[in-house]
Amino acid sequence: MNLTASATSRDFDTITGDEILGATLERKLSGRARETHALRAHLEGATVSFDGQEGRWHFAGRAGKSLAVDMTIRATGEPEEVAADESLPFACRGSFARVPVTLTGTFALRTGTKAFESIERARLMGVITYNQGGPVECGSSTPPRCEPSTFLSATGGSATGSRSLTVDRGRRGVVLQFTQPDARMRIGPNATWSHVLALSRVDVLAGELPSIRVRFPAKLPVTGSATFAASKQAETIDEGCRTTTTEGAFDGSLRVRFSAWGGRTFGAAPSRGRLTAFYRVTGPA
Repeated sequence: MNLTASATSRDFDTITGDEILGATLERKLSGRARETHALRAHLEGATVSFDGQEGRWHFAGRAGKSLAVDMTIRATGEPEEVAADESLPFACRGSFARVPVTLTGTFALRTGTKAFESIERARLMGVITYNQGGPVECGSSTPPRCEPSTFLSATGGSATGSRSLTVDRGRRGVVLQFTQPDARMRIGPNATWSHVLALSRVDVLAGELPSIRVRFPAKLPVTGSATFAASKQAETIDEGCRTTTTEGAFDGSLRVRFSAWGGRTFGAAPSRGRLTAFYRVTGPA
């Protein structure tokens, strides 16, 4: 299981103005399956200070039992300018530089699971990307290209969390995601765990509208089946791109087996709330 951690400063998020703190565990299950477990917290205050050479990442005691960080940051190389066309969080553009750093101190991620328990590190290697001064603009600067695509998506939510299924039919990819509030964090409802299973090179959709069946091949950590039944359709044309969106019902149940967090069920049920499902086909107008 690979561990990564990040803190995105309040300057990046122009919508909420929050710092986004994250810790992610990722495991490759096979050549086609990968699972990710991500803790995310939105904070009103900053946890990272850095002057270009040294600083501190301090989060200890502010978030309950799930995450504690108190680490000294030191640059280990010379800063390099970030290319104007390089992707940054929230598609931000400006005068950015990046410098390699070493972090030493305390990093503790307490998962609350028997498989991982607490993951502790006294030393981390990473990079810091920072604005050297001047204006920063975030968001897409160019209109999206009209790339042919076919997606099936289903989402649902309840008081205990949300879940989503996305199937990219053309690229043969599937993403199942379950998000739940982290009751161990003391910073309100903006702290969540997301459990994601991503599959590649799989064909899970059979049939065409008005009825499409969802079924997974054997030897994958997903069992069960479901059916999308079309109910109504709408069409839009924008920037030379035609999108046909079909709304429908998603009936059935899929069971996902995570290696550490146990099983999760994707489907409609009274305790989990209803699902909203769409089938979207996009291509040149």
